[in-house]
Amino acid sequence: MTAPAEPRVRHRRRVTKRRALIAGSAAFAISGAAIVTTTMLSSAGAASTWPTAMGSKAVSSTIKVTGTYDGKLTKFSGAGELGGSGQDEGQDPIFELADGAVLKNVIIGTPGADGVHCKGSCTLQNVWWLDVGEDAASFKGKSASAVYKVIGGGAKNGATRCSSSTAPAR
Repeated sequence: MTAPAEPRVRHRRRVTKRRALIAGSAAFAISGAAIVTTTMLSSAGAASTWPTAMGSKAVSSTIKVTGTYDGKLTKFSGAGELGGSGQDEGQDPIFELADGAVLKNVIIGTPGADGVHCKGSCTLQNVWWLDVGEDAASFKGKSASAVYKVIGGGAKNGATRCSSSTAPAR
């Protein structure tokens, strides 16, 4: 004779109110942290809205900048000799920055010619290109110690590249 089989005992964890409360709180905290992190980082990645121009100016010859030039969100568009927005090499820029110059709060419209040329260390702060021509910005310094800073801003509608550098590498 064989012994009768004993029923198999399965141990189940009981979900207590305490465990359910802890799990629910943890899920809520993780979801909240994800939302806050996404919100905080979205402004770091790219601008959600483009600035509105506070005026416009047609530019027929390159604006040479030494020191700091604050465009106060004026839109600058090429005219005359600077009226091209194609991909031709050798176009003149809307702005030419001397060594150490700062260009800020500028919108480069259409046509944008060759955008901005930096002849040495320069800072581009809150500079926006609505339609990139040959290049948005060209860094043309002669010194390996030149420092180029781009802070904020953006470019769109570029057919090839936004920036080029002929500066020596460090």
